[in-house]
Amino acid sequence: MENENLCERSQEVGGKLIHELTLALQSHPYVGDVRGKGLLIGIELVKDQSTKEPLDVQIVNQVIGLCKQKGLLIGKNGATVAGFNNVLTIAPPLNIEETDVAFIVEKVEAALGEVVESKV
Repeated sequence: MENENLCERSQEVGGKLIHELTLALQSHPYVGDVRGKGLLIGIELVKDQSTKEPLDVQIVNQVIGLCKQKGLLIGKNGATVAGFNNVLTIAPPLNIEETDVAFIVEKVEAALGEVVESKV
């Protein structure tokens, strides 16, 4: 970890990933927030951006399934006591390359787009 400066790189690449996801998803109707620290990133999915009402877990699961079909493994998290589970979690390995950032953004954006199209 020290020889390859993985902690510092995770901050750099994680910051870039958060920035790129924020830009790509800022106008998406289901995205309430993109947040994270280092390479632990969350994308909060909501029904309504003004009220931040959590998106139904079935739709969140659909997004996760589409990401998996596209080659991106992500998880979900959130206020599990309340049963929300409406936050997509992205936690790539510490040795992620900057070229992987575009792949992640592309797959998440595509999966969310497909879900919106299927609901229209």
